[in-house]
Amino acid sequence: MYKETQENILYHYNEINQTQQERLSKIIGVLLTIQDPIELDLYIRQISDLMVVSYDAIKEKLRQARYDQQLTTAFQT
Repeated sequence: MYKETQENILYHYNEINQTQQERLSKIIGVLLTIQDPIELDLYIRQISDLMVVSYDAIKEKLRQARYDQQLTTAFQT
C-alpha cells in the first residue's frame, strides 16, 4: 500500500512538473517579445509569484532562450 501511494505521488508530481514546464516555456516565448525592461521586470515578478518559481530562475530561462534564439538566427543566415 505504501509503495503504491508513493508511486502515485511521484507520478502526479511528474505530471505537475511537466505541465508547469510547458506553461513556463510558452510564457518565456511571450516574454521574449517584450522590449521595455521595466515592463519585462514586472511581468517576471508576477510570473514568479503566480507559478512559485524564483525570479532568478525565470531570468535565467529567459537569458538562455535569448541565447538560443540568437544561435538559431545566426545559423539561418
